[in-house]
Amino acid sequence: MTEAPAYRELLEEFLPDQSSPLYRLTAEYAFTAIERGFLIADIVERWMPVRGSKVLDIGCGEGGVAIAFALRGGDVTALDVAPARIERMNVWASEHGVAIGGIVADARKTSLPDGQYDIVICNDFMEHVSQPQALAYEVERLLKDGGCLYLSVQSRLSVFGFLSDPHLGLLGITLMPRWLARMYAEKMRRRTTYYSVFVIPTHGYLTRIFSNTRIRLTSVTTGDPGAKIANPHLINSSPKRKAMLAAQKLGLAKLAFRLLDSRFNQFFLDALTYVGKKNEET
Repeated sequence: MTEAPAYRELLEEFLPDQSSPLYRLTAEYAFTAIERGFLIADIVERWMPVRGSKVLDIGCGEGGVAIAFALRGGDVTALDVAPARIERMNVWASEHGVAIGGIVADARKTSLPDGQYDIVICNDFMEHVSQPQALAYEVERLLKDGGCLYLSVQSRLSVFGFLSDPHLGLLGITLMPRWLARMYAEKMRRRTTYYSVFVIPTHGYLTRIFSNTRIRLTSVTTGDPGAKIANPHLINSSPKRKAMLAAQKLGLAKLAFRLLDSRFNQFFLDALTYVGKKNEET
């Protein structure tokens, strides 16, 4: 009897060729997803316990975050538009001894019942949605009153993202209009056959689209962004590391630390991260 392939084998079939500059970027992001999920669970648990909560991970990708929440005791459903990702997630979840309800659906219109979830996760996903406002409305509909949203999305104004964007490792693409970004990524640099990023938001943009819902966002800081300024050798990306070393030589590190503690901190954060509570209807 042939043994079923393990998750790592299945993912290797999906990853870019090892000669591609995207191989390491994609593989590291996928294989560290469960570890990242535990960090997200730590943040969410400041607002709401995970154990016993009904959790929905929208745009779950490989499912690492969903698996972490299931290991913490959550009743987890994970949704993605790609059936192959849901299949790989089920294999990976089985390897960790947890069961997750996988759903293939459009995140903007899931057809799931109203007010079913205590926690909704939207991690590194909203920038891949063509209509972010529709996604915000759908999250509001799915959350119970008093429920909790975890939202993390690439920051459009990030200096680090400008030097090397997290999706393709390209310089400058984050500030381009989408038509130009597609041409640059697909035709000029040939990094992908389809550039899947639609809207890279700013803090103001996210605040505006969620002001139309009953979810009130609170900005949270993940990791230690100051560590990259103080210790550039911690930065994996060569362009980002060289830029930070140059900033240190020019004496700009102290200025960067001051900006981190101000409303300009989104210039130094790879991602904008929030926890939002859904207010009860009045």
